[in-house]
Amino acid sequence: MYKTRKLIIDSFTDNKKLYHARKISLWKAWILIFTLGSLYSLPFAKEIWMNIMGITQDLNKISQKIPDFKIDNGQLQTKATGFICSTDNIIFTFDPKAKRKISDIAADAYDEHFALGITKKKLYLYFPQKMMNASFFQINNSFEIPYKNSKLDNVEGKDIRKIVRRLMKPKKLFLVSYIASWLPGTIVFLGNLLLMSIIATFVFSKLTRTLSLKFADIFKIMTFAAIPAVILTSILRLIFPILDSEILLLLPMLFVYMKALLPNLKVG
Repeated sequence: MYKTRKLIIDSFTDNKKLYHARKISLWKAWILIFTLGSLYSLPFAKEIWMNIMGITQDLNKISQKIPDFKIDNGQLQTKATGFICSTDNIIFTFDPKAKRKISDIAADAYDEHFALGITKKKLYLYFPQKMMNASFFQINNSFEIPYKNSKLDNVEGKDIRKIVRRLMKPKKLFLVSYIASWLPGTIVFLGNLLLMSIIATFVFSKLTRTLSLKFADIFKIMTFAAIPAVILTSILRLIFPILDSEILLLLPMLFVYMKALLPNLKVG
């Protein structure tokens, strides 16, 4: 009986022996799938992390410009005048006198810009429409929080600056980014793995009459064949994010799979 560790080594050194992966328990294959999914998710996590870091840096810049104020009895109290501040990711409105229309604040959320507004009675946040269009889930692109009867009552300008400073922790932000990207990344990897296994099942069932493999056997062999592909894809996409992850994954995976089966295959 082949051991999992030996098959992992064979995926790099002796691909034809991956044919024995069909004898591995299915639960071991699933552990490997989730491990590979974790590696495959790293480039996605890095991309999310860089975006979050950019946003937190912009929030830090904005927080330094916010004047002293206090929210009292559901209304913003300050002697300062309003202003609009634009950064790479956020267009911020400080409007204590309610001179700007809410529709104008909402219109600031264009392309990849967030719109954030601190007004006399409410805090407004609008997400970019491009982000909403790309989102898998249909969610509202705007949030408004009235100061009255909320935890924002009695908040001061210095509290905002403290909160932003707490957010400026790269390691914690990367952990959050990784957690957020792990499930989608693993699902994408599993979907590609299943697709290649289904294609291989149909193709080789037509080509051969002597090699009898069930779908579960092909799925397990394909899982081990994916090891070099996942590592290669993850490294390259960490360095070059613009590369197509699916092409980088599928072609090497298919190549290793073919090398595993061809020595045992007699075409009929």
